[in-house]
Amino acid sequence: KATHFNRVAPPALQLLSSDPSKEIGTEAVLSSPPSKLDRAWRPGDNTVLGNKEFDLVLFGATGFTGSLVAKYLASRYDPGVKWAIAGRSKTKLDALFKEFDPVLNHGVGVVVADASDEASLQALVARARVVVTTAGPYTDYGTLLVKACAGSGVHYADLSGEPFWQREMVDAFDHVARSTGAKVVLASGYDSVPFDLGALHALEEYHKAYGSSPAVSEITAVVTESRGWASGGTVASAIKTAKLIWAGGVSQAAVADPYLLVPQDDPGVVGACRSDLDVSGWGSAFPRYDSDVQALGIPHFMAVINARVVRRSLALKGLRNVSYAEGVSVGALVDWFLWIGKRVLTGEFPLGDFLPKPGDGPSPVVMRDGSARAEFVAKSPPSSTSTSRFVRTEVTFVGDPGYNATSRMLAEAGLCLATPSCHLSNPNHTPPSNPLAQKDGDDDSSSGGVLTPASAMGMGLVRRLQAADNGKFMQFRLLASGELK
Repeated sequence: KATHFNRVAPPALQLLSSDPSKEIGTEAVLSSPPSKLDRAWRPGDNTVLGNKEFDLVLFGATGFTGSLVAKYLASRYDPGVKWAIAGRSKTKLDALFKEFDPVLNHGVGVVVADASDEASLQALVARARVVVTTAGPYTDYGTLLVKACAGSGVHYADLSGEPFWQREMVDAFDHVARSTGAKVVLASGYDSVPFDLGALHALEEYHKAYGSSPAVSEITAVVTESRGWASGGTVASAIKTAKLIWAGGVSQAAVADPYLLVPQDDPGVVGACRSDLDVSGWGSAFPRYDSDVQALGIPHFMAVINARVVRRSLALKGLRNVSYAEGVSVGALVDWFLWIGKRVLTGEFPLGDFLPKPGDGPSPVVMRDGSARAEFVAKSPPSSTSTSRFVRTEVTFVGDPGYNATSRMLAEAGLCLATPSCHLSNPNHTPPSNPLAQKDGDDDSSSGGVLTPASAMGMGLVRRLQAADNGKFMQFRLLASGELK
């Protein structure tokens, strides 16, 4: 088995930037007012983490993505939610606060904290039940906040797409979060909510159709539509990861390891991917036709993040021998070139937006008109007594994936974590008598740890996302089921 992580890489705590002058990058579009289907949480749900001043604190609120999350939360006014915006600039926070409806959001708090100041982060966390953060790259601005949340038993969610940093967080804080009950949820935006929950939804539909036998052996995902653009934070994270690899901060084995985020002491992960040399699981860098999803495609460029997150979810759920592959169809690529090309020609997407800086975003038209769709096939292997059985599902959502949709996904993840009935299999659950005896890989959806959206919130988050914006934002659907001939 390949070595997962180069232990001589700089420790996570040493990767933090000490330059407070750097702008923390982060992104929005308002949704319609909430309905009965689209509420946050209700008074009386506060059964975990005790009474805190705020149910939810948004850190990095004045960046581009952060302001989108803040405005989305403000548009979903619910008197049962006590929330606050946080960042290092009081001036910018006050300016953002003034954009909210003064009647509906007069109780929103303002908290000043700096990602490089551990004391200020500890003070922030002491006032919150849940912290969500858009302040990236997380290699620079995330570690101390994870440390504070994990150590204090405060739930956490981020938009991280930096797999090596994610591995460091597992190694450094999983056992701490398990001992305190904190759910530290990585990758709660476009990377990797649609794919992590899409795989979970496919498994749920398979079990509804066939039960647990025959068991699922493969899940294949293919992006069939992706209209949007990468965020400044995503670009910055990608550059940061590339520099880390180029500088030799991680081993080549880690770079190529499909199981980077899977519990390292798990012997069942060997062979749980179609190709040990291919992180995406797609099996070929060249276009190939996949008979499961019935599409000609190539590895999805986001699979280096998503596929590892999904495999961690599978392992944490005890599905260690289920393989996962993720591609993007050639048709989706052609559609994207035509879609973005039209907007470049009409001036709706200026050429200067091709490499956005952290804190920047594209035009409102691009954010509004974006959308995405992915199909998932979960199937069992054929046997001497039965043919292979399958289900085909889809995940769709509206809004630019990198900005508008991502901001809503993070906001809903935070609200789910603030709602015990959303993320706990048993809201009255009490932590294990000896949580330190648990280790990375022990499955208990009511326990803390460094987790993924699917392993931390499961179908509770699926239901929240389907109800968001009166059901107009995101949907998970069953397309077909049957036997493969």
